[in-house]
Amino acid sequence: MKEEQNKPFYRLLWFWVSIVLSLALIVVLLFMIYNNESNRDRISHIENKSNIYKRNAIGYRDEILSRRTVKPQDSNYNYIQDSDMVASLNKYIKVDNGLDISVSNIETSDMIAFKNDYGSGTHALVVHVKVKNNTGKAVNMYPEDFDVSTESPNSNDSIVLDSITNENGVDIETNDNILVNPGNSGGLNLIFAQDSSSNKFNIYYQDGIWQQK
Repeated sequence: MKEEQNKPFYRLLWFWVSIVLSLALIVVLLFMIYNNESNRDRISHIENKSNIYKRNAIGYRDEILSRRTVKPQDSNYNYIQDSDMVASLNKYIKVDNGLDISVSNIETSDMIAFKNDYGSGTHALVVHVKVKNNTGKAVNMYPEDFDVSTESPNSNDSIVLDSITNENGVDIETNDNILVNPGNSGGLNLIFAQDSSSNKFNIYYQDGIWQQK
């Protein structure tokens, strides 16, 4: 015991054991700090990707509409932007999602029963749409992407999508989603409730515009 006490401290077993334990503790702490930083970076990266995806997925249609649509005084009047593709009825436009879309006819009717109650003085505006899918993959369409405007500003006009029916070649999964399978072509009817006195309308879908002459 006396001999051990006379040894230099660096030759004592407990000294080296404490050194090794201290180094091991430092390595563990450094690893934990690095691991936490890496986790934070990964979480931040995932959140950024998720936010980008959500903005693209959720805000896509709103961004399309905002690029081309201005409604002064909450009217149903849309300004045509330079980036829009404008066509007359029965002409096809390849829109942003790759589908070929045509508006074949626009007609008003008092013989159609609405799914919702809009009060007296409201008439049905039926927009006949033709669709071709040459993209090679199934493509979803969203009926709320279709917009209707009169040819002149009128803040008293109200045009609301009431319901949709399909003709053939398109699968209406819900009123919010239409699936067009690859290679299919077909049609659907968009039924709007409107109290406009106008007899000419413009139809908008993504970056396409069909004008009723």
